[in-house]
Amino acid sequence: MWLFITVLIFSSSGVLSFSLLDSARHALHDFKLPKFSETEGHACFSTDSWMTTPTGKKRMDQVAIGDLVLTGNLTATYYTPIISWMHREPENRYNFHTIMTEYGKMLAVSAKHLIYRNLCDENYAEYVRYLPKGRNVVFAEELKVGDCLVLLYKGKYRQQRVMRISITERKGIFAPITENGRIIVNDIVASVYSGIKHTRLQGQYYSTVAYIQSWLRLFGDSVFHTAAIPVGSSLASDLLRLVVP
Repeated sequence: MWLFITVLIFSSSGVLSFSLLDSARHALHDFKLPKFSETEGHACFSTDSWMTTPTGKKRMDQVAIGDLVLTGNLTATYYTPIISWMHREPENRYNFHTIMTEYGKMLAVSAKHLIYRNLCDENYAEYVRYLPKGRNVVFAEELKVGDCLVLLYKGKYRQQRVMRISITERKGIFAPITENGRIIVNDIVASVYSGIKHTRLQGQYYSTVAYIQSWLRLFGDSVFHTAAIPVGSSLASDLLRLVVP
């Protein structure tokens, strides 16, 4: 698939014939990326998960690359664009870890997705001024009842205890990537990454992927908005897990 991108960038003439461009467009449109189950990659969120956009709440299948979604750094909340998709498989089904907090907030994520966790004692502060740092991420499968997640509630960050964790089958496998590596889903602060806990390394990798994918606009919006990570990225993730704890 990326051969076509390379041709576009390094062609000596700088111009491709319309027939070649059309052929490339059809080839990309018909190309099928390996499914989650085939690559042993990592799902992230289900279709019924939602994000906050400038025009209201939207499900995973209602947003596209370039759309603004709510995120936050350590001290501020703001909107940031989706720059790429790690996975976008609306018809697939998967068994998600479904996390329920003490006040009824729910988040369905895959086992190896990264979640920001605070360890709460009996006298934990209900509201927090700062979001958890990158070193506070854990895999969703490592969460335990009694741990705290950070939520956005009426413009403030609030901690809530995890009260129940179950495995439920849900439709859709969506993994949007944002510039800062964070995303607020169902009002819960989460990472966009999975597989390894080195979030900075993953951020650099997916920023490069997003730049390469930006050239897919030459083949039409239908190809650009449905493309996920290129073939080989799952292998790259597997190799990273061998050297990064």
